[in-house]
Amino acid sequence: MNIFRSKDEMRNVVGEADVARDSRLWQKAADLYDEHLRTNPEDTGIWVQAGNCLKEAGDYREAAKRYQKALELSPDDSDIHLQRGHLLKVMGRTGEAIESYKRSVECNLGNHDAVIELVAAGAAGDVFSDFSAESEKAVKTIWLDVTDLMEYAQHNKSLSGIQRVVANLVLHIESGIFKDYRVIPVIPEYDRHRILAASPAALATLVRQFDVPIVDRGMVDKAIAAVFDARFEVWPTQDDIFVVAGAFWIYPHYDAMRKLRERGMRFCVFIHDLIQIRNPEYVQQAAVDKFQKQLIDVFSVCDFVLANSEFVASEIRAYFKERLNFELPVKAIPLATELRKTQKKTRILNTNILGMAEEEYVLCVATIEVRKNHMYQIRIWERLIRELGDKAPKLVWVGKWGWQIDELRHHLAAHGYVGDWLYIFNDISDDELEYLYRHSLFTTYTSFAEGFGLPIGESLNYGKPCIASNATSMPEVGGHFVRYISPYNVEEGYNIFKQVIVDRNDLADWQRDIEQNFVPKSWDAFCSELFSTAIDMSVGLGDQPGLLNCSLPRNTIIEGGDTALLRIAAEGRRILTFRAARDSGWFAMEDWGVWASQRRSRLVFDSELTEGESVRIYLEAKCPAHSQNIVVIADAGGETCSFQLVERPTYISFEGIVGSHGKVTVNLLTRGRFGDTGDRSCHLGLSAVAYCDGADPLERVGLLEKVMLQSQLGRN
Repeated sequence: MNIFRSKDEMRNVVGEADVARDSRLWQKAADLYDEHLRTNPEDTGIWVQAGNCLKEAGDYREAAKRYQKALELSPDDSDIHLQRGHLLKVMGRTGEAIESYKRSVECNLGNHDAVIELVAAGAAGDVFSDFSAESEKAVKTIWLDVTDLMEYAQHNKSLSGIQRVVANLVLHIESGIFKDYRVIPVIPEYDRHRILAASPAALATLVRQFDVPIVDRGMVDKAIAAVFDARFEVWPTQDDIFVVAGAFWIYPHYDAMRKLRERGMRFCVFIHDLIQIRNPEYVQQAAVDKFQKQLIDVFSVCDFVLANSEFVASEIRAYFKERLNFELPVKAIPLATELRKTQKKTRILNTNILGMAEEEYVLCVATIEVRKNHMYQIRIWERLIRELGDKAPKLVWVGKWGWQIDELRHHLAAHGYVGDWLYIFNDISDDELEYLYRHSLFTTYTSFAEGFGLPIGESLNYGKPCIASNATSMPEVGGHFVRYISPYNVEEGYNIFKQVIVDRNDLADWQRDIEQNFVPKSWDAFCSELFSTAIDMSVGLGDQPGLLNCSLPRNTIIEGGDTALLRIAAEGRRILTFRAARDSGWFAMEDWGVWASQRRSRLVFDSELTEGESVRIYLEAKCPAHSQNIVVIADAGGETCSFQLVERPTYISFEGIVGSHGKVTVNLLTRGRFGDTGDRSCHLGLSAVAYCDGADPLERVGLLEKVMLQSQLGRN
């Protein structure tokens, strides 16, 4: 073999080697790469290519030599360590392979292939343990709560809706620093008042487990374990921002946020919709109650609120005005209109989905539940089939089965539609969903109510026309690129669907307009906007600690328990509660009220009185069952009073002095032998609070009459 070749000839040798490699002629490719290396021994990339080919040819010893040579030239090259790890893994040298993968990640924490290998081997803990040292240039932190994402990942095979939003925020963290803020995910233990940080790389690895053709439950579980194993406790400080962007209503309570806000941390929640409040008929009652309670509690500790659309932002502002006695700044951050952050080459394994490309079909991507109005589509297609026969396109639904769909299921089964002209897919990958979008005739989204309507934007992003509801936020998402129907008028909807199906020239013009003029919003743009807006709103609040969001009206008996809150909400009245007044020493709220968790507890609330004024305070209190000689000592800045407590709720009353900015602070100390309350120590029980101007005889008499009436009703 002639080793004295020109540079052009040597380039041809590499080209020949590449052709042989692509043809899977591994040994021939390796020989050609070696020929190149004899005159170009510093070509690191070719040493790696030669090693790869020898590995595929089964010559592991020679492959190892090539990788070693490459590492001598580039000892900190993450990919070389990765490839060497693959070789060692194939050779059965698992321990050495793990070390090589770890070295790959040390060289580049963003080498997700190496991270995934470590997760699969159950050896990712050490890799994620030092992530707290990242982003040292940042002096402040955005703490992104990912509890909802973790909970969802443990029980599902795909990410959708709210969880997709959080997942993309996690991936966007890799972009780096945002206005001198780093972003660190957290998975708090709210019941224990602990904030635990999670590795951004570990979370990104978990998210990427859902972006494969077939989700491997075992790999997902290992990735979840790696996230939890790498957590460590953190302490948010002044100027930090805490963001909840997931399903905030699944959290037990937000009591931990109270003290963090006193230290100067800002807290915000990203609201996806108020459907449980505005459209409760589409949601299970238990979910409505849970959402209502948690909405009040999260607003009570918020500094500002973000929303996923202008429509939802307007609903939140109206809710503050109509139902609460305080307001917060609200800003809309409209969601992205793309399916996912990055577009990879489509990898479809499901033959049923592949087969849909041979059909004409209209696509609907939505959870199959009463709110999404799938029966509307069925009524239209029944008529289309009668009038157009085989010329009617198929109907494809992508979504999980949800709530209140027994009637729909029965109807479909009774008529045998599924598999005839209706196809239903559940738990499919993003690749498969993308495939269905791209091959659809057009899409439809006939929901009764939405906070945003992601599938509308996704459809437009793929250049596909969409027929959607004209309700709530959906016109905001689709703009003039979408044709709208009333979700209550099937006749109107039928005419629009039929016209589009029959007039293909019109459909082609519509699609061309979308392809040429629709400007999609990327997930990167959304995530950057959300983080930047949170920073701007936080800075705009200045240096003062967060407000209490607990302004209690005078001369009013104010309850705090869950039952009272839900009763008031159901009656449509303004929601007044002392829940946010629990400053320290309290457990979470219960149906009837709340127990003090310590002998010393404190209430703080904003009053309608001014600093220095006298205030008369009433508390409806009790002690645990089977307690003995329980005394509570109350001090509100005036007289210090002692009261004997009994098991039945009874009002105690005492004088106090209003503090700065109209705040009333009540310090309580309970003494005695407390009864057995199970696995926790309960002290004072509190179910209602009231106050009035202590210097105004009329107010004192009026409030006393209300208290006596309430006590009488309670006894009856």
